[in-house]
Amino acid sequence: MRPIPATNLATNLATNLATKLASLAIATVASLAAASASQAATFSGFTIAPGIARVVSTVNQNSTPASNATCALVVRRWSGVTEYPVFTVISPSTCIAYGSDYQIVMTNVSSNLTSVLIKSTAPTCSLKWVRFGNAVSKCGFDLTNPISGTVNSSTGRNPVPSSLAGPWNTSIRFDNAVKYATTAAVGDLYSRMTVSFSSPFAGTWQFDLDTDFID
Repeated sequence: MRPIPATNLATNLATNLATKLASLAIATVASLAAASASQAATFSGFTIAPGIARVVSTVNQNSTPASNATCALVVRRWSGVTEYPVFTVISPSTCIAYGSDYQIVMTNVSSNLTSVLIKSTAPTCSLKWVRFGNAVSKCGFDLTNPISGTVNSSTGRNPVPSSLAGPWNTSIRFDNAVKYATTAAVGDLYSRMTVSFSSPFAGTWQFDLDTDFID
């Protein structure tokens, strides 16, 4: 057998090594892409529960940061800890509540569009759910159906995602239906909203909906 020249041996080894490294790099990129796709945030939609009916004498589209700010917040972490951040009005269109590692923002974009933002501000953030509203808050959440709707509530708007970033699925529940005066609850207006996460929340979740003034 003729000996392989040292230069040819080195060339073959370098070529094989380069080929293996290239294959490994391709496999790694594919694996990372698959992991990224599997961890993409998703919105599974909203559900409705009648809850405890809230009787009001006023309903209108004049939702403001001041009325949105009355949404009493309850935040539950996956550890079981419960927190009660408080909204503060910071501009003619916006109110904001701060936690130690998150912020919650409501912004009036138009008479029938309010943007809601839940955003982590540190890696420690691990929210399980966030509840908006109680028995005396002056903010109602107005959905599109039934189309006739509650008196003075206009057409309403179902939640629509505008920004999703995080390895979790999120969903929304509306409950505590609003009754106008002596009429029965129509089923489009609710005084409480709960945003839930399938795993510890960290990232950004922003969606649009319609808030009404109720009292």
